[in-house]
Amino acid sequence: MSVSSVAAPAPAGPASDAVLRALAISKRRCSELLPEADWLSKLVRSEATGVPLRIKLGLDPEQTDYEDYRAVDGVWLPFTVRVSYLDDNHYGTTRRITEVKQNVSLDDQRFDPPPVSP
Repeated sequence: MSVSSVAAPAPAGPASDAVLRALAISKRRCSELLPEADWLSKLVRSEATGVPLRIKLGLDPEQTDYEDYRAVDGVWLPFTVRVSYLDDNHYGTTRRITEVKQNVSLDDQRFDPPPVSP
């Protein structure tokens, strides 16, 4: 394991009891959490903003990152989705969402299967 040589950012504010509990849970059965100060800062920021954190177990060679969260009708949604792979056999993709409409009326015929050609 390597240790990050970059100084960890200071948490956005004091860590609440809930954040300290989340940190303790994160460290259960964990031999080392590097860099711990970065993780604490992310937990504090997540609690302050309400934006959830992405946690990766590490068994899947595919990684999805959600970015550019914006409020749409009171719901925080990511407007950038990046999919990357940990091997050299795949190219990653980035999807940038330009507009989100919720509760839009759709005609039921849009979900009909296409006609079968003879």
